[in-house]
Amino acid sequence: MTVWRKQASFREVGLLSAIVLVLCVGSLAAFFLLPGLLVGWSDLTAHPPAATRHAANTTAARTQPPTGVDLAAARSNVRTGLVALFAALGAGIATAFAGRTYYLTRQTNRISRFTTAVELLGSAKPSLQVGALYELEQIAHSSPVAHCQVLAVVQEYLRRGSDQEPRRTFLSAPRTGAQAACDLLRRRRHDWDPERHIDLSYTDLGALDLSGINLSDSSLSGASLDGTDFSDAILCRANLMNATARGALFLRANLRNATLEGADLTSAGFTDAGEEFSTADATSAAV
Repeated sequence: MTVWRKQASFREVGLLSAIVLVLCVGSLAAFFLLPGLLVGWSDLTAHPPAATRHAANTTAARTQPPTGVDLAAARSNVRTGLVALFAALGAGIATAFAGRTYYLTRQTNRISRFTTAVELLGSAKPSLQVGALYELEQIAHSSPVAHCQVLAVVQEYLRRGSDQEPRRTFLSAPRTGAQAACDLLRRRRHDWDPERHIDLSYTDLGALDLSGINLSDSSLSGASLDGTDFSDAILCRANLMNATARGALFLRANLRNATLEGADLTSAGFTDAGEEFSTADATSAAV
């Protein structure tokens, strides 16, 4: 990444130098050469200057050839217009480069913030982990690409390596950090979600507040959800196969077409889950 940025920087410097050289040559040409090429004696004879046209003797003025003063004035006007044109062109190019520099600066700053936050997630101090998650949430709102990158990091943080072969050994994040990560998922922009749905399989989310979260089409298979609050959550087509959700709350949760096969739902609350729960696949689930 660093080598690429240096190469891009060298290319931009070279391009800027070439544009400055072209502008300098163009300005010199506009000042010394072009006026003489664009304005000739024949042009002034066919279109005499305003001062000549409004002279007292109009007929005589039209028949007289233009003087050196008229030619110099016309060339000066052309020169002024060309210099103004090149100045406007230079200002436009400078503005474009300034915008490009601002964009690259923001990108570099975002990458630096992202890298620092990811490093802090590995800290032994829960407070630093929570601060890193809040920083990642700010980064996630900057662009769809950053959003997907942050989601991938947060899922890995919650799984803590549990995306390997299914097992019953849960590797969980600290409770304060896990709650902050779930809050980030709850507040995310759903229209920026990647095509690959959220995967929290075999993750310990027990006793966390996931109320109102949107985990449609997500995978929670084999997850530990004991005592988790899913009130008002959207779990459409979610996969909770073989999950343990003893005492979990699914009050008013949308479980339409969710998979609950083999899940342990002992003492779980489904108040007002209604028709959505009736469409869920609860085959061999323990309720």
